[in-house]
Amino acid sequence: MNQIGKCPHCGKDSLFTRGICPNCGLTSKPEERGKPDFLLDANGKLPSYTEVLEEEMTVSQKHGRILLMLCTLMIGLPLLAWTGVVFFQSLENSFHPPVFPPFAMLCLDIYITYKLFSRTRWTRWALCILATTACITFASSIHTHEGFSLITSITLFSVINLSAAMMLATSKDVTEYLTTNRVTHRLETSNTEQEARINHQI
Repeated sequence: MNQIGKCPHCGKDSLFTRGICPNCGLTSKPEERGKPDFLLDANGKLPSYTEVLEEEMTVSQKHGRILLMLCTLMIGLPLLAWTGVVFFQSLENSFHPPVFPPFAMLCLDIYITYKLFSRTRWTRWALCILATTACITFASSIHTHEGFSLITSITLFSVINLSAAMMLATSKDVTEYLTTNRVTHRLETSNTEQEARINHQI
């Protein structure tokens, strides 16, 4: 995001391309530019660079978004299936209540995923920890089940969750997408608050 700065010539926030300010057309070095203030312009509009951030993503950012969505599905769907299996097994055993852990993990996954796409900072690692915990739980519960198909499914669920955890922890594309997403969110929040203050003063 170091391409965004305050032009030393015109004094406006700009998204510099090859060192050129799109507002005045003059070139400058990164060390000559000031920090952007992310404020509304004289007409009360968002700075032009926020449109670029919102409408255009790099290939790696798009890849990161796809990977992130894939990881949430890879974690959520096995937990949903596992909760269903435990629930129907409990019905066969004189209506004993379902085992709490799978249902609790499913609810926690839904909550963390919601917070993740709400651009909360800690949720990526919380989801990674949840996937690892689910993987360990799946692996440790294999001996409690009977039937080749059920054991194979649980083993597959364990591998899927481990893969999702590894992708979340190591993918640079996911990191780049989340970073850009949070910067855009800060810009939107800052300008919304400023616009509200202006309207209040009026």
